[in-house]
Amino acid sequence: MIVFLHGSGERGNNLELVKAHSPFTYKNLIKEPVAILAPQCPENTWWDTVSVYNLIKEIQTKYKIDASRIYLTGLSMGGWGTLKLAMEHPEMFASVVSVCAPTDRVMYANIHQYKNLNMKIFHGGMDDVVLPENAFNFYQALHPVNPSAELTIFPNDNHNSWDSTYSNPALYEWMLSKRKQK
Repeated sequence: MIVFLHGSGERGNNLELVKAHSPFTYKNLIKEPVAILAPQCPENTWWDTVSVYNLIKEIQTKYKIDASRIYLTGLSMGGWGTLKLAMEHPEMFASVVSVCAPTDRVMYANIHQYKNLNMKIFHGGMDDVVLPENAFNFYQALHPVNPSAELTIFPNDNHNSWDSTYSNPALYEWMLSKRKQK
């Protein structure tokens, strides 16, 4: 199951917004059957990772989702939620992909939480909404504890680096090839 956390522009109560910039747009590139869980964040708030975690557990149980095959990704505000949720529950995810994510001091203070995660970080080199320094600095802190983590900067992308990220079939092949050790 791919868990997708959207950005701030898709908040509200219209689920069609969630499909705008997500793996849903490129689901024809995903070569194997996979469920996509894409909750919607309420207006004027950021991701409540406790609620997202509880939703994942509920869906996992209800639909008998393989616990070793839960994948997490998100863009912008959802990239922040992705990094926060992965930090809080690294035992849950087979792979983690953050796109144009802002970072915070709590993530840096708990950088060791990411040490055993399969991680990819993507950012636009010309991003003027969430500066690419967020990705550079986070990766520099992450790499010593997780040398297999990867950083990709799309030099000509602005904040919409999700297009370059999610339109690449190799991303889904990599993501779905991972299994969480129990």
